[in-house]
Amino acid sequence: MHQMSDPAQGQNNTRFGLTVMMAAIFMMFYQTMFMPPADPSVDNENQVASTEAVAKNNNTQGTVANSTNANVANGNIEEQQATEDNTPESTKSIQIPVSETRDDAAVRGGYIATISNKGAYIKDFVLDGYDAPEGSRVDADGKITLGLSDQGGAEVGLMSLSTRGESDFTLRPNATYQLVKNDVAPDGEQTIIYEHVTNEQVVIRRAYTFHPGEFTLAHDITIENRGVRSTNVALDIGLAGAGIESGGGMFAASSAQFQSVCKNEEERAHYTRNDLEEEHGQLDGHIKYSAISWHYFIAALVPNAGDVESCYVPGSLGEQKEDDPGVLHNRLQYKKFALSPGANKTLSSKAFLGPKQLELLEAVDVGLEENLEFGFFEFISKPILWVLVWLYGLLGNFGWAIIVLTVLIKVVTFPLTQKSYVSMQQMKVVGPALKELQKKYAHDRAMLGQKQMELYKEKGINPLAGCLPMLLQMPIWFALFRTLWNSVELYQQPFVSWITDLSQPDMLPLLGLPLLPFIVGALMFAQTAFQPTPQDQPQMKYIMMGMPVFMVVLYFSMPSGLAIYSITNSALTMIQQAYIKRQYGDGQSAAT
Repeated sequence: MHQMSDPAQGQNNTRFGLTVMMAAIFMMFYQTMFMPPADPSVDNENQVASTEAVAKNNNTQGTVANSTNANVANGNIEEQQATEDNTPESTKSIQIPVSETRDDAAVRGGYIATISNKGAYIKDFVLDGYDAPEGSRVDADGKITLGLSDQGGAEVGLMSLSTRGESDFTLRPNATYQLVKNDVAPDGEQTIIYEHVTNEQVVIRRAYTFHPGEFTLAHDITIENRGVRSTNVALDIGLAGAGIESGGGMFAASSAQFQSVCKNEEERAHYTRNDLEEEHGQLDGHIKYSAISWHYFIAALVPNAGDVESCYVPGSLGEQKEDDPGVLHNRLQYKKFALSPGANKTLSSKAFLGPKQLELLEAVDVGLEENLEFGFFEFISKPILWVLVWLYGLLGNFGWAIIVLTVLIKVVTFPLTQKSYVSMQQMKVVGPALKELQKKYAHDRAMLGQKQMELYKEKGINPLAGCLPMLLQMPIWFALFRTLWNSVELYQQPFVSWITDLSQPDMLPLLGLPLLPFIVGALMFAQTAFQPTPQDQPQMKYIMMGMPVFMVVLYFSMPSGLAIYSITNSALTMIQQAYIKRQYGDGQSAAT
């Protein structure tokens, strides 16, 4: 029996066929336009092989890193993104010796840099040549660490990288990266490279190169556009650190403050947490560097000239608790640029992470040494520091170097101080004659002054010359104070016995009191016997008697190295004055 076909069924079959055909055409078009080739390129094959080799030798990477990187190599971005959120954090530590490969006797230790795959930034940077003072952020072994990770809920760290609103894709500071290279050269240079691929197929490659014997490292950021359309790139790279806020005081150097610093070609702007309580800080122009500066240490980023348009310092991350270190951070904002499909661009920079040591900072050649803040007497402080370091290289002890430096300063200033002390001794000799004049002209002060000047001229005495030793010593004293307070070369350097840190006041273990201030006061009191009160200024007697007491109180908060200078200088001055008293005691001859 012949069966007639159903027209409705024929139409359904036709529709189904058209649907299948349209789906096939759509899949072919989608794969052609939006999906990368199924076969990976030679570069991707090498990348996978390199990553698998590194992961095999590094247990922290694990099988998850290998499988995720294979997804990246084959262009399976969605699968990579799904895996990314579940990828555990892994870190890689780089240990670099510094002092072992340098001739500088004052350079100490080296560092250990720990890089996280979450952000590929430096999570911790431990300086192994220094013990941490009270209030500092330390590692498990009590060493100073300059790193900061997720403090106060903020995704900031040393050299954390992210995009800002002008960018066509999003890069979070803690995005997951894959370790693709970890090489050690025969000379000890270490290179480590991390890679991240965004949903838009923008590849971010971060390469760090660590050099033995240096606290400076190289950092290259390469951005490659593997997508099918042009993309705008706007990157920020930041620094962060924790530290105790110190506003200084009467006897504390202001450079002890914990600061965020920005520097362009015209000015240097620095911000403390107090400065950022109400608003942010910003410096525009050709930025030379940004930094987080502690008292003795600094973390600085130095971009290539012209790459960065602004240094931005966000406001404080919240109210600081009494027992919690404050947090500061800043961001270098790279100039926005566009990448066409297949194009790439590399942003090169370097970083200095280490002690604020004059020679090391000057070698970076961008003005980092100005963060030492020697103050008005910088032109004296720098030569003093240079001589101290040179003497330390000869003697192996900064305490003895300070003593020898004091002797050298005494020799240089001897001609002027000799003439001054001789004049002071002559003032003592003419004392009886001055008393006679004071009695004779007590009723006429103008005539008394005239007769006194005639007497000084007759005896060849300059009544103001006695002030010269103090005037000469004050700039040196202030310059040495700033040098000892600010120079990391003397930080935690011992002298003898209980004097364990020349940059801090000494402290007797059992008594809990410093000894050096009392020695300074005693020598100053004894020195008054060689420096008689001027006959025409009897009120000076009370000042000279009270000065030793004031100096004892003052030196309670002074570096012990400065007390050693004062003790040595007072002892040498007393010897000099004793010689002058013996030689010119009759007042008949004077060195002029």
